[in-house]
Amino acid sequence: MRILDMKPKNKLRNILLLAALLLLAAPSVAQANLILNPSFEDPGANWTYDNVDWWTGAATAKDGVYIIDLNSSTPGSISQSFATTIGQQYGVTFWLAGNPEEGSTTKYMQVTAGNVPNRQFSFDINGYTLENMGWTEKSFLFTATGTTTTLLFESLSPGWSGAVIDLVSVDAVPLPATLLLLGSGLVGLLGAGRRWRKL
Repeated sequence: MRILDMKPKNKLRNILLLAALLLLAAPSVAQANLILNPSFEDPGANWTYDNVDWWTGAATAKDGVYIIDLNSSTPGSISQSFATTIGQQYGVTFWLAGNPEEGSTTKYMQVTAGNVPNRQFSFDINGYTLENMGWTEKSFLFTATGTTTTLLFESLSPGWSGAVIDLVSVDAVPLPATLLLLGSGLVGLLGAGRRWRKL
């Protein structure tokens, strides 16, 4: 009975082994919110804004006590920039409602980040009040196109009463489990090739 030589027999096996080991060694990207002051609890801090209202007390916030109405006297915007890795995918999550005090019954807004420009959202204020805002979670994915990405919220509704946002988060999407399983499979296949050959 002869044992297969444990040394790699060709360059392809070396390459496959290295690829599998790299996949297994690559850590999943830790999910940590890249947004500072995500619930707007420190008014004015970390965000760049134009013509928005930092509400407190008048309406029920999703988190904390402050919320952002994307309209003040006219449609406004609010944004924040953060470090990203080119080609990395990120998830954006925020909570959306609408100012029920004035204007059209449907409030419109859009979000821009990375390779996703002008992603539009709307909220129907029918049946909602300042005490019951009807907060709805919204989310989408984008891929970073630079080492810095700006998340931009813009109102698309006229007047002084617009879409309202709270509790914003941006998280790097972890390495897919299927990629890790692929790495495990490659290691298994390479290991199988090193077993007993035959009598």
